[in-house]
Amino acid sequence: MYGFITDDGVPLRLTRYRGGRKGPVLLSHGLDISSSIFSLDTIDMNLVEFLYAPRYDVWLLDYRFSIALPTSELLASGDTVAQYDYPAAVSKVRTVTGVSAIQIIAHCVGSITLFMSLLASLQGVQSSVSSQVAAHYVVPTLTASKAELHLPEVLQTLGSIP
Repeated sequence: MYGFITDDGVPLRLTRYRGGRKGPVLLSHGLDISSSIFSLDTIDMNLVEFLYAPRYDVWLLDYRFSIALPTSELLASGDTVAQYDYPAAVSKVRTVTGVSAIQIIAHCVGSITLFMSLLASLQGVQSSVSSQVAAHYVVPTLTASKAELHLPEVLQTLGSIP
C-alpha cells in the first residue's frame, strides 16, 4: 500500500498488485464503495486478477469518497476529487513506477471525476476506459430536483453533520 497526500492535505491510498511490466493501470471506484470492488473474491475472476494475469501493474485508488477511508465522512465534491485526488494519484504512480503516463479504468463517479480532471488538463494519462458514465450525463427529473435542494449544506447548517 502507498499512502499519499493531496495538495489540499487529504490522505489517500493506493494499493498495488505488481503483475509485471505491462502497466501501470489505475482502477478508480464509484460512489459509496471502495477500491475493493475490483478485487472481490466472490466471482471466478475479478478485474485485478484479469489484469494481473497478463502481467499488468495494477493500482487500486481509494480517493476521498472511499468508504475504506475516514475521508468519506468529510464534505467534498466531485470537483475536489477531480482537482486534487486524480493529479496526486497519477503523480504517485508515475513517481513510483518511473513511467511518463499511465492507463486508468474508472467506474461510475470515479469515471465522472476522471473526465472532469482530464478536461481540467490532468497530465500523465495515456488512455482511459470509462464504465457507466462519462463527462456528459442526464439524470431523471426527480434526481435533478433532489440535487437542487443542496441537502448537505442544509444538514450542516442544522448541525446534523460536521
